[in-house]
Amino acid sequence: MANPKAWVAIAAVFASTRLASTATADAAAKVAVLSLVVVLIMAAWLLAGACFAATLHDPFRARVVNLTLAAALVAATALAILH
Repeated sequence: MANPKAWVAIAAVFASTRLASTATADAAAKVAVLSLVVVLIMAAWLLAGACFAATLHDPFRARVVNLTLAAALVAATALAILH
């Protein structure tokens, strides 16, 4: 579980909506949808990691990737603070 706050936010959205008419069917539908979302997100992270693996074995390229990701993180934080 990479970001527990994100999963709680997703669960909160699902808790506020109704997917089926009965409580049992609603719970089953929500579990099914959330399970699918988890599998898709984790598969995307797995694919991204596999794509970056070869690049990260080279120290220079790994440093470039780390600096780029750090800059993106700082930029995203700045945007969040400013807005």
